[in-house]
Amino acid sequence: MAGSATIPTVTDRGRSGRTITVLGRSMQMTPGGDSSNPTGRPRAAAMRQFRPIGWYLKEADRLITEVANEGFGRKQITRFHWQILNRINEAGAASVNGMLAGVRNFVTEDELRSLFQSLLDRGWVKPIADSEDIEVEFTEIGRREFSDILAIQHDFFSRLMAGIPDDDYAVAIGVLSRMIRNLGGTP
Repeated sequence: MAGSATIPTVTDRGRSGRTITVLGRSMQMTPGGDSSNPTGRPRAAAMRQFRPIGWYLKEADRLITEVANEGFGRKQITRFHWQILNRINEAGAASVNGMLAGVRNFVTEDELRSLFQSLLDRGWVKPIADSEDIEVEFTEIGRREFSDILAIQHDFFSRLMAGIPDDDYAVAIGVLSRMIRNLGGTP
């Protein structure tokens, strides 16, 4: 895989810390409490070897959206349609108000309403109740379509996670969650 050289790898987990190799560069990370690095944070010189974390976050999100949309394009849907359909699959129903907080950073409320409406127009979902909030569940056609879409998602997720052990993924999510909390957000 072309991008595999950029995957961070821990090459040593000794008492003195760990050596992490990213983009072909090795960096010694010292543990907290070390007299030469009492904060436990990477030294500024080591951090300068990398682009700012925001670049990695934006690039990962851009590529996730682009590649997911390429796969989902076979069904004329997007990553955000998938999120609605998956919510219905997991919870039995989905609503604009129920999903808005989770997708607010990616789509507006009007865009989310349009996504729901496009699924209604296809006949994949049907309204549960008549209200200002669009709340839907699968139709039989939608349930069959979801099976095909789920296979596309599994292929995409396998590609995304290739070479990344579950524990590395958990560490990445943990670090990002801590950063979000450190800045006053809720992961």
